[in-house]
Amino acid sequence: MPYHNFREYVERLKETGDLVVVDRQVSTDMEMSVITRRNCQRQGPAQLFTDIKGYPGWDVVMTPIGTWRRYAISLEMDPDSHFNEIMAEYNKRKENPIKPVLVKNAPCQENVITGDNIDLFSFPVPSEGHAGLDSRQARNIGTWNSAICKDPDSGWVNYGNYRSMILDKTSTTVFTSPAQHIGMMYYEKYKPAGKPMPFAIAIGGSPLTGLIASTSLPAGVSEPDIIGALQKEPLELVKCTSIDLEVPANSEIILEGELSVDEPLADEGPSTNYAGYRSKLFFKHPVFKVKTITHRNNPLFISSILGLPVCESTIVAGMGMSSEYLRILKENGLPVTSVYVPPEGGLHIVVVATKTPYPNIASRIGATILGHKMGALSTKVVVVNDDIDITNLNEWFHAFCTRLDPAEDIAVNKHAFNYPYGTSYLGPEQRVSGDGSNVVFDATIPHSWKPEETPYRHSWDNPNIYTPEVIEKVRNNWDKYGFEK
Repeated sequence: MPYHNFREYVERLKETGDLVVVDRQVSTDMEMSVITRRNCQRQGPAQLFTDIKGYPGWDVVMTPIGTWRRYAISLEMDPDSHFNEIMAEYNKRKENPIKPVLVKNAPCQENVITGDNIDLFSFPVPSEGHAGLDSRQARNIGTWNSAICKDPDSGWVNYGNYRSMILDKTSTTVFTSPAQHIGMMYYEKYKPAGKPMPFAIAIGGSPLTGLIASTSLPAGVSEPDIIGALQKEPLELVKCTSIDLEVPANSEIILEGELSVDEPLADEGPSTNYAGYRSKLFFKHPVFKVKTITHRNNPLFISSILGLPVCESTIVAGMGMSSEYLRILKENGLPVTSVYVPPEGGLHIVVVATKTPYPNIASRIGATILGHKMGALSTKVVVVNDDIDITNLNEWFHAFCTRLDPAEDIAVNKHAFNYPYGTSYLGPEQRVSGDGSNVVFDATIPHSWKPEETPYRHSWDNPNIYTPEVIEKVRNNWDKYGFEK
């Protein structure tokens, strides 16, 4: 059965041992963020904070999907599923979109707050650092959410996960890059027309709403359809009370309002990007004016703190990118067997395993990936033979180091567009223009080599070295030798 709300998912995490309950009193003023970041860097469980200084009665869940185990649990799979199994199931379900259904009564509207009663500081939003700021600043209310907007011409609904820093009681910034779907709608349609953009932030609901909102899908694909596909039943939506949008009915909290086209862009920052770097610079983004807040009785607050991998951003986006790259490579007829965006790489690197029935396959694979919109993020492509398990860092890094000829197998492309917000190696001017570079590493065995000329990896399970009978005997008797299985 799918999770119909975030609370069911939390209970499942408790059952599997993938959540720790922190009942010691903690502060939103940096303490929760430091706990979360240390926990992420240790690949720890999700956290449920139940005693938050200054916010009696509130519970806060942090790092809801920060490991492949929790990604598998969100899909109701075995927590120990391998990445390849998770991606196969993700791809299989995604092929069968299910349209959402509209309901009249929704848990997320059990309480409605308007007018002078709106106070965004009443939510236990963790401060992400001081950097010389007042403690009420650097609080991003939107970090694990579904930020919802609609194309005014086609009616296409987009869910994204866009950072939203609280400015005052009734407004936030919203990270609105012109390269992202929200930015395309805002800067190309709403702002030129002088019309404020209806906008909502949904916090909570099925874990798959935040997961898909954080996944890059092609323009025109409505995320609610894909959420329905992943949970194998329609997503329930409800009409907002004050704007023309529909939101997930089982959300914990909804912020309804508009992105202003009249107010000057507001300073946002300092902030941390998906690659794990924090900039001292401020960025200019549109202002979200909150008109109404609705929420469940005794709502949960859910948050994620970006930082050094591995964390939500690199796990969730990494799965979506791996899936999309595999799709386009297959569509182009390339003999790839697997694709992996390692979360440790901050989304900057893609590793591809392929068969090599003809020469120069790596260059074609690289051109296909780097020509995609997401290629502006993953600017390093490593191609290896399909005898390598690319989800195993030891294996693909060994192939990279031992099969790549530095003089022949590295192709650098200068003046390629790089996504400016997550590329820490770009200088100040380049961060504005996106003028960067990309590279393809061909770590495959040359196609021209004959079998007898090709060395092979000396692994315990290589049948070219050891007989299959002995390999199987050792595999089956491993614990009997005294080792852990």
